[in-house]
Amino acid sequence: MYGAEWNDLLPRVQGPDPWLVEGIQTRALGDDCGADEGINLTPNPPNVFPEYLSDWEVLRCPANEFPDIHVIRDGCKYAGIPTRGDASFQYLGYTFVSDDPADLANGYAPFGVDDALLSAQLREVLPLLNTRYMSKPSLEYARVLADRLENNIPVAQGIGTGGGRSIQRLRVAPERYLWDMPPGPMKVRGVPVMWDKVGPANLDNNTPVFRHRPRGCNVLFADGHVEFQEYRRNGRFPVSNALLDAILSAGLSVN
Repeated sequence: MYGAEWNDLLPRVQGPDPWLVEGIQTRALGDDCGADEGINLTPNPPNVFPEYLSDWEVLRCPANEFPDIHVIRDGCKYAGIPTRGDASFQYLGYTFVSDDPADLANGYAPFGVDDALLSAQLREVLPLLNTRYMSKPSLEYARVLADRLENNIPVAQGIGTGGGRSIQRLRVAPERYLWDMPPGPMKVRGVPVMWDKVGPANLDNNTPVFRHRPRGCNVLFADGHVEFQEYRRNGRFPVSNALLDAILSAGLSVN
């Protein structure tokens, strides 16, 4: 429904809570708001609410014992906006493919993350979402960030989606835009869109946390099918350490 009205684009990723990019500390909003601080790997609320998604409860997974999604209460400046919207499911809004040569894990340890398996594409995108890289988040930065996340992200040749010069926003049937890629598992399985949350237990521990047993995630693909993917350290994106280590290296708080 969204893609039909927005030139086949799917919603952009939210990233930081809006009060963070506007330089407002959570405590300044007041305890009554129920606001939190963090990075939300979820569809951007203004893109989907309430026209396409009218009830935030659909973002809660029954298998999650501690679904700590919060919705800002009425009477607050950001009323109706969820915080920790990715408590159960994650969404990045870009076309990452596990058998794209540019997205294979790179074996080195940047940012102090030992034995990191960083994806070249994820390394380009995730730091954009982190306001901690800005000494003083501001309205100007908020506008810059929103503009970046609305568009494809330019990168060096070979790192982009399909080996090109940009990491493409997710679109309806994204395989159509990857026609020049060689045949491979991605074209059979499809492009991952949304999945059960995977993240580190904390920023000092790269042990992955999962909501299901065996360890793994249900992954929603762009063609609409869902597939359970068991965790393997060097396995297929997104249920591998390529995503986990990228989250760690960007210093994102997605616990």
